Amino acid sequence: MENNLNALENFIKSSGSCRTLSKHDTLFRLNEPINEMYFLESGYLKITQENENGEMVTLAMRTPGQICGLCELLAEQRFYTRYAFCLTDCVVYVLSAELFNKFLDKHPKVWQQLCKLMSQRLIESQHYMYVLTRLTVPKRLCWLLKKFAVEKGTTISTSIPLTHEEMAHLIGCSRQKVTGFLNAWREEGLIRYERKRVEILQPDELFAVLDAI
Repeated sequence: MENNLNALENFIKSSGSCRTLSKHDTLFRLNEPINEMYFLESGYLKITQENENGEMVTLAMRTPGQICGLCELLAEQRFYTRYAFCLTDCVVYVLSAELFNKFLDKHPKVWQQLCKLMSQRLIESQHYMYVLTRLTVPKRLCWLLKKFAVEKGTTISTSIPLTHEEMAHLIGCSRQKVTGFLNAWREEGLIRYERKRVEILQPDELFAVLDAI
């Protein structure tokens, strides 16, 4: 089944167009018509929605190798209800909705893999809601660090292209609390961080609070 999704990704690259975006550029925005889908070759995107106070709330992140705009296309929405902003410089392959539908007609087995992909994203969304509503702020911040942690040799680090304020939006707290906990963990020798890179010095101790999640 994995080959089916790989075939779609290859089709997007071969039949679509390549778009290079700079940090802070918009891939799509509220009320734009939906007529294409995307494959994120490199870089990071954040999916945001405006709340009733006019503030942008980060709902999700898209990382290299992920397909974007799929849900809206499959749901046959006419216009976007969210924004997709570039957190870093990005390279994105763009495929028209017409070509996407033609590909599905010729490769019906891809539907099975797409259903699996969307089911996984639904489960991730449900888990995210659990994190936001049931965990304390320090546990939420631990969860975010672990989500983006990468093990390289004997070190575990995470490079999150988010400001403290954006991290706060993701875990539902204030920027001051994010900064406060990161500083406290650094003083305790659990992490070392500068700019947007965090090195986990004591992963067993830091992530122990997440064992039951």
